Amino acid sequence: MEKSIQFIQVTPEYLTDMIAKGVLAIINPQKEQEILLTQTEVAAFYRVSKPTIIKWQKEGKINAYAIDSERRYKKSELISNLVLVK
Repeated sequence: MEKSIQFIQVTPEYLTDMIAKGVLAIINPQKEQEILLTQTEVAAFYRVSKPTIIKWQKEGKINAYAIDSERRYKKSELISNLVLVK
């Protein structure tokens, strides 16, 4: 039995856009959905204290993004901040 799909009230442009977004999500899933962490989660991620996270933020070592009065940190940036030490 052959399967079929009917698109009702879907424009070709919308369908093209949705397919493109789906392909991009498969090719580069990290860029599609950025993971944001709280200060507590960042402290646990780096295994340091929250005051250290605040200090690093003030020193410009890590970037913070504000949501109202709360700070959030992009996990991808936290990972890219790690430097190989020989």
